[in-house]
Amino acid sequence: MSNPLGYRILLFGGTQESREFVMDLKNNHPDLFDSTIVSVTSSYGASLLPCGTQVYIQRLNVEDMLQFCLVQKVRCIVDLSHPFAAQVSINAIDASEKLKIQYIRFEREPIHISNLSHHANDNLHIVYSYEEAAKVAFSLGERILLTTGSKTLKVFVDYRTPNKHLMVRVLPTSEVITICESLGFTPDHIIAMKGPFSKKMNQMILEDYKIDVMVTKESGATGGFAEKVEAALEMNIKAIVIARPNIQYPFYTNAFEDIYKKIYEVA
Repeated sequence: MSNPLGYRILLFGGTQESREFVMDLKNNHPDLFDSTIVSVTSSYGASLLPCGTQVYIQRLNVEDMLQFCLVQKVRCIVDLSHPFAAQVSINAIDASEKLKIQYIRFEREPIHISNLSHHANDNLHIVYSYEEAAKVAFSLGERILLTTGSKTLKVFVDYRTPNKHLMVRVLPTSEVITICESLGFTPDHIIAMKGPFSKKMNQMILEDYKIDVMVTKESGATGGFAEKVEAALEMNIKAIVIARPNIQYPFYTNAFEDIYKKIYEVA
């Protein structure tokens, strides 16, 4: 693999911002692009990256990260993982501190609840874990729509109470559909679509499936968070929002130019 810098940059991806950043690397910083390895967790995530990207497809725990960084001579970790991929960020921070290498976090800007047009609404419920979201959802309604991804579906299945109907909106990939089916979801309860979605599209789904509770997470503008919440509240549907994990990053930014500045500080 090409490595013009003499060391590697390990980039954690899986988000729209990570793909945009890698494309910017390729177009405007070819030396950095050729020295960067992008870590993703699925073949689908890898397929979305620009042609020529050096990709590593595997989930990494902290020990895996340490070994990978040592073998690949990584001197800089750039974390553009999802705001809710908390364990990825925690492990990356831990690895960077143990190896005394640079850690740079790109954190997409949050959408504050107070900025939503319907924020002062009794149907809006803020929670701080998936378990709390499940308990609240099943206490508030009978037809619940999950828009929180496939990785945490089991939490909601485990908390489901009798006579409650659980619908999931997930990515239309075979891996994700298999997860849903393994948890007992039938085609009638799986909405396989790739977002983000407009408010109108969200409302069509909420109406067609007769949803009375929607569960989402505060994933920022990129994830279509505002369009989901406002769609539900305008229809007098209860919206449960899972707040972002509170992680103490040693450095974070929401601007690509700051990432470049920190990368070029690496000697």
